[in-house]
Amino acid sequence: MDTYTLLQTPARWGSLSLLQLEALFYTCLVHHSRGSFRVQFINMMKLYSHCVRTLSADRRRKVFDAICDGVERGRLSYTGMRLFAAMDPDPEIVSAAVVTYAARRPVEGDPLLGVKEVLYGFQRGCMTNPGAVLRGLALLRDGRVNGLVFAARAGLSDG
Repeated sequence: MDTYTLLQTPARWGSLSLLQLEALFYTCLVHHSRGSFRVQFINMMKLYSHCVRTLSADRRRKVFDAICDGVERGRLSYTGMRLFAAMDPDPEIVSAAVVTYAARRPVEGDPLLGVKEVLYGFQRGCMTNPGAVLRGLALLRDGRVNGLVFAARAGLSDG
């Protein structure tokens, strides 16, 4: 069964060995980061959730490191970091994904666009590990980012 078809059939994921699941996880993230096949993002989210429940943090970190290397070398898009930043419970993975996403997001006239996108998800409660998201933003060591983070946190307590 090809990767695309397997991604569309979550009922089959439970029958995969850990090595097969890790390979599917990696391959789907590569395709997603390249935009080489258009899958419903919801299927990627379901696969990520399944991998969080099934794969150890070390196995997910191995996949993360490989995707991150591709992003840093310009072979994969920064979008490969989104699921790691939003859905992983591991603080090391999340904070590193946030740093990479914010740093690699094309500027498009706003040098803080990546940071603002991360904060948008944070403010809407879309992050599994919000503390690690803030840690990742703090690791950027940029006063402008710190001001945005402070404003975002203050806005949460206002509502």
